[in-house]
Amino acid sequence: MTDLEIEKLLPGPGNAWNDNLYPVRAAGMVQYLHDGMLRLTCKTSGQVHELNQAEGVIWALADGEQNLASIGKKFNQLTAALPADTALQLDSAVGRLADEKLLIFNHSDAFTFPVEINDFTHIVTTRGGLYLVNKERYQQIARGMFFGICYDDQGDLLVYDFPHKDSSLWQLPFNAAKKAKSDEGVINRLKIADGMIHAPSVYKEQLANNCHYIGWHEDNLLVVDCEGQQVNIINQQGRRKDEVLFSGTYYHINTIAMRDNHCWVVKCLGRDDSLFSSVGVFDKDWRQVADLPLKAERAHDLYFEPGSTVKKPVFWVCDSQHGLLVRYPDGKKHAVRTDSSHGNATRGLDLSDNQWVVGSGFLGTYYRNAAEFRHRGIIQWLQCDSGKLQAALSIPEAPCCILALPQDD
Repeated sequence: MTDLEIEKLLPGPGNAWNDNLYPVRAAGMVQYLHDGMLRLTCKTSGQVHELNQAEGVIWALADGEQNLASIGKKFNQLTAALPADTALQLDSAVGRLADEKLLIFNHSDAFTFPVEINDFTHIVTTRGGLYLVNKERYQQIARGMFFGICYDDQGDLLVYDFPHKDSSLWQLPFNAAKKAKSDEGVINRLKIADGMIHAPSVYKEQLANNCHYIGWHEDNLLVVDCEGQQVNIINQQGRRKDEVLFSGTYYHINTIAMRDNHCWVVKCLGRDDSLFSSVGVFDKDWRQVADLPLKAERAHDLYFEPGSTVKKPVFWVCDSQHGLLVRYPDGKKHAVRTDSSHGNATRGLDLSDNQWVVGSGFLGTYYRNAAEFRHRGIIQWLQCDSGKLQAALSIPEAPCCILALPQDD
């Protein structure tokens, strides 16, 4: 596949806009035309910004009443008659205006439930929202700082959310807020019925602020508390028991999976600040019976191959440091296409229809300002055996977890 073909698979900001962002012109600007170009002068700093034709069109349309999708359509209509070599690029125009703080992006809070699954194949959690995706488009259905997601025994969705924006720690950057022991994490349940995802309801409150992956096992919900290095075990009556897995060295545990009557936990970091990861294996009494070193750094996710056992484990993880999928124990790798504007840290993994569905984006970057929307993420579909790219979709934020949606027979 040529670079041009790959680029065509990546919708990018220009035709995969977030419909919930409403750009508005920054205040305090004096505008005037100079030699056919629009110039903006900041009243307070005196800084001058000269806009090209594309940027001038976006500036004129950004009235705060139209979302990005609507502006994109009008932009294409207004610029259709211009010469092709004018090279008016919608995404680069909006990108520059955002970088220079000439546009402010407001969110719409109008999410309506129930939501039809329709032709969407997966649900994706991000630190900015919850998205339905397929190979061609996405739809945001909720806003929040989501991470782990799984199905319960009724086939309904459970998803972890740290409501940073509405928490007592809203004034802190996320990297500080997540370490605070205010226990504001929440598990929400979204019921699935008749091809619809229904409005969320609270399933469990007072969890740590930086929980990651969650899973359902034998009528219990398992929640990974990264900072506490423990697993919260929540039964159907809501009672909780904590199992501390590690103390002392901080491993940033992030992923939990059940296989062969054992619990498998990804240790993202190693000893002495090493980035090399490993997987701890625990029996039903939470005694560690194995520690499997990975040929991967800052690993996330864990997906078993058929027939994998405790004695002969075979599984895949995301090497988030290098943008790879890596298999244990032989170290086989699939390179995931990287993009400087999206980030190359692989995170979020599913296997559907003999294709890997893998996310990538920037790690450790959490945004409090909607103007940072350009730090997008990518969902990619790779052929299972060869790792060949089949499709890709740009979404507004870096993926955390990816889960296949139920499909009608």
